[in-house]
Amino acid sequence: MKRILGMVLMISLLTATLWAAGQKEEAVTAGKTPIRLYTYYADKAVVIVDQAVARVEAKYPVEIEIIHRVDATGVELKTMAAVGKLPDIYEVTGESIINTFLKSGDIAPLEAGMEKYGVMKDVNATTLGSLVNTDGHTYAMNFEAPRNFLIYYNEKVFKENGVKLPTNYDELLAASKVFQQNKIIPLALFGAQPWPGIMLFDSLASRYNPGGVKALMDGSAKITDAGYVKAANQIVELVNAGFIGKSSFATNASQAFELFKTGKAAMIGNGTWYLLDVASYGEGFNYLDNPFAEAGKEDQTRYVRSGGSSQGGWTVNPKGTNVELSTEIAIEYCKERAIASVELFGTANPMTYEVTPEKPRHPAAQKYSDEISKFQSTTYFPWNIPNQEIGSALNDNHQSLLANAITADEFIAYMAKTIADNQ
Repeated sequence: MKRILGMVLMISLLTATLWAAGQKEEAVTAGKTPIRLYTYYADKAVVIVDQAVARVEAKYPVEIEIIHRVDATGVELKTMAAVGKLPDIYEVTGESIINTFLKSGDIAPLEAGMEKYGVMKDVNATTLGSLVNTDGHTYAMNFEAPRNFLIYYNEKVFKENGVKLPTNYDELLAASKVFQQNKIIPLALFGAQPWPGIMLFDSLASRYNPGGVKALMDGSAKITDAGYVKAANQIVELVNAGFIGKSSFATNASQAFELFKTGKAAMIGNGTWYLLDVASYGEGFNYLDNPFAEAGKEDQTRYVRSGGSSQGGWTVNPKGTNVELSTEIAIEYCKERAIASVELFGTANPMTYEVTPEKPRHPAAQKYSDEISKFQSTTYFPWNIPNQEIGSALNDNHQSLLANAITADEFIAYMAKTIADNQ
């Protein structure tokens, strides 16, 4: 009963908040249509969103209210949908949320609007291809460059400890042992979140099967396959070599960033969005080419990338008012935020026409921009796992594997059963 009352209270509070926002909309400057935009609005995203919104408002008679997305799980969005208060344009963070909203009718295909408003000619085909759902429709738009998981390094730390930059798994393991002996954290893992650890497993597994974790979800591979078993054993081997440090599970992202930036950690694993932070650190920071490769097979898997674009992005509430206008505004917003990312931070350009960064790209960002056209394959990030039961089990069991609480064989067995039961 307490849980039910708590839920009722939460919905009541949310409804009151949304009602207040609606009252604010009624006071919007006469002649401008109010559009409510739910999007991540913190850290470096703030300046990107601000520029994109300003340019959209300069082109259209709208006034955009920004609502900050506070979580990536979709809980807040689902609560909004449950009370019929979804914003006009909202950000979804993965296929799981899209599938949930398809069942409730709170999301709809966007390709007709994308065609009408010039997306097909303005955005490169690689980016557009990654937006297509398994049913052939596009439900969310994200026109920014593809995202990958990379291992970044602090060159100064490597030089001071006499360690060469690893070009394969054997060298990465050897480097980890030296750093651990020298009381340097080899890799600053923000283990307070499960996903970076899972990406270590995916990075290893995709050396043997390019599909990595994604191939487990679509059924083209089994976790009992030799490559996945080997990857699990390598995780254990790295942990035993001190690769992630003893306090990893109590470390959040900000703390890990500081450890890496200040040289207390030699490396850090993060997505390509971290290139923005690396650019602010200055010279001597970059990312390793293929540190999880099998020795002798480095070139074969150099452009087999862990992570990748997903079904996540911005979509339109099909039950809202001004759906046609919201669709046009959503498309223009996604274009402008992609352009803003290139201009402000020098990210890779996903548009079919030239967009020039305001400042020369940091070497790491330029390197990534130059490599995108060479990609052979990508996987995806854990939040894009479409099956919640499998995703949750992977979170829990992989954390246990990293903590040496279960063996590699037990991890494989637990996940094999979960996948079989829920696929």
